[in-house]
Amino acid sequence: SPDEAIFYTSGRSSNEAAFLYQLFIRAFGTNNLPDCSNMCHESSGVALTETLGLGKGSVTLDDFEKAEVIVIMGQNPGTNHPRMLTTLEKAKKNGAKIVAINPLLETGLLGFKNPQTMEGLFGKGTTLTDLYLQIRINGDLALLKAACKKLIDLKAIDFEFIKNNTEAFDDFLKQFETVDIGSLLEDAGISLAQFEELMNLLATNSKIIVCWAMGLTQHKNSVATIQEVVNLLLLRGSIGIEGAVTCPVRGHSNVQGDRTVGIMHKPSAAFNEAIKKNFGFTPPQQHGYDLVEAIEAMYENKAKVFFALGGNFLSASPDTEYTAQAMK
Repeated sequence: SPDEAIFYTSGRSSNEAAFLYQLFIRAFGTNNLPDCSNMCHESSGVALTETLGLGKGSVTLDDFEKAEVIVIMGQNPGTNHPRMLTTLEKAKKNGAKIVAINPLLETGLLGFKNPQTMEGLFGKGTTLTDLYLQIRINGDLALLKAACKKLIDLKAIDFEFIKNNTEAFDDFLKQFETVDIGSLLEDAGISLAQFEELMNLLATNSKIIVCWAMGLTQHKNSVATIQEVVNLLLLRGSIGIEGAVTCPVRGHSNVQGDRTVGIMHKPSAAFNEAIKKNFGFTPPQQHGYDLVEAIEAMYENKAKVFFALGGNFLSASPDTEYTAQAMK
């Protein structure tokens, strides 16, 4: 059966190769298309699609130069996305305030020495962060809920934007009637004074970018956390204007591109219809294995063939020993 074969894709592949790959696999007869996004921004895609209708980031580099506040959550730019530090440095020089929310202190955010400038090579470097909140691991959701509650209490809300662009706002407000900010901050692991510093920035600016990576996406409550990021931005009207967007930061070079050209284990009806119309065959309708399901299928001998386009499946997977046994 074609469904006994698994076809993995890494973001290291090009759009052209990935497009042909998924076409071949669907012609072969399966949607077993796990990819590195399953370990990466799968939760971002779900959360953003359900809230905004777009499962990808809506940011451009120009937005960073126009932002008033940049919030970096669950992400270590200096370690994992070093080129981003130059962008943050430019934003800082343009007047943006930068907030880092992470249990780990990231050296690059505390003192960035740009290797492409004389000042960076011989100077003291740039302190990028204006506020660094070392929250508890997975304390992000509690902090975001506290921030939304505070904005509501302060009436620091763009009511016109909400009226024209959102739905179910009254239902959203009801959940905060019994919410206690003190309890949420205890769960988040930060002080009231730190929280007030954060809220002073969020309540007085509307050009806000929130960036996040694996520190948010790989928890069991990751979808809810990212949806709360969106809620926060919607309250301030910080969606759809220059300098105010969602920014899920990708780790691989081309994860988003692969998804755009059809690397997905749950293709939409519209996508399947487009395949049929353009290429003259009916693609499989049944959803295929995601990455975790693919590993389990190999472990349980339900899968007979494993094919990888780019990447290092064993090193990238979350449980190396279990994955190795599955592949054996």
